[in-house]
Amino acid sequence: MRAYLDNPVILASLPGETAVEQVMGAVVDGGFESVLDEHFWLRAQNLYDGAAGLAKDLKSSLGLRAGGFSFHGIGGQPHKIPVRCHVAVPFGDAEAEPLVKVRDGVAQAAPVRPDEVRRSFNTPFWPHVLATTSVGQEGLDFHPWCSRVVHWDLSSNPLDLEQREGRIQRYAGLAIRRQLATVLRDKALKDLEQTGGSPWQSLQRQADLTVDASGLRPWWVLDGAEISRHIFERPFGRDVARFHQLRGQRMIYRLALGQPNQEDFIDVLARGGEAARRLLRPLVLDLSAMGFRQMVLAPGNDPLVSSDIVDIFPAAAK
Repeated sequence: MRAYLDNPVILASLPGETAVEQVMGAVVDGGFESVLDEHFWLRAQNLYDGAAGLAKDLKSSLGLRAGGFSFHGIGGQPHKIPVRCHVAVPFGDAEAEPLVKVRDGVAQAAPVRPDEVRRSFNTPFWPHVLATTSVGQEGLDFHPWCSRVVHWDLSSNPLDLEQREGRIQRYAGLAIRRQLATVLRDKALKDLEQTGGSPWQSLQRQADLTVDASGLRPWWVLDGAEISRHIFERPFGRDVARFHQLRGQRMIYRLALGQPNQEDFIDVLARGGEAARRLLRPLVLDLSAMGFRQMVLAPGNDPLVSSDIVDIFPAAAK
């Protein structure tokens, strides 16, 4: 931790006259013990070596110190403008980026592997921003300490959008933990007084009590735990409108799998009105033992057909 905190860039962002005063103030004001407790609770679910394993894992994550990338000049002689980055790191071409790693107190330049970048990003410490191409949208998890995704450009289809946002919308993600702490704070603190240990273990115990009897809605499927999305609205651009269209298409894609997303459903159905709800009602899965459903009829007693989607979801139908 000393090697991580003894960094001019970090110290420059902290108030105080001396380095010791700056670090100690940040530890108290930033709730450093709580941050570590939350991080260790998350990592302990995948690591089984106890406290020694968690400490070793944290040390390896903090070894990623600083990175760099290059701008290419426009016009004139070909040249590169190297730029150091301290809170952000590129992911796609990480193997080619010489990063400074600290081993035994000595800084050494060495190529870093993408898995090292991902492991360090999935901590409450540096790096705080991860820039990646579409290579990072499948099969990788960035949800432990990330709840915001910035779409530099939009994907071409709803399946890719599902994959991209699914990197941070996962089990026990940051957005879910924040909402859990808001909803169950008092109950978790009361449980902590009785049992001791980690407050996050207490919070998980209370969250387990909220699971419905069917088991189809676990505690990590939580109302109000939405991620934040950011779209660049360029002059004369259509990205914002295109994003709403993709969300509508994604809702229908999920409906086909029987796994609708509540946030998208509410957003789309609110714009579709009663006609949309009347159309989708017979399509919803009914898993009750004595489930029973009648045919919903359109005006004139004619059964609704798929062509009615065109009138309600014109953008999605295209």
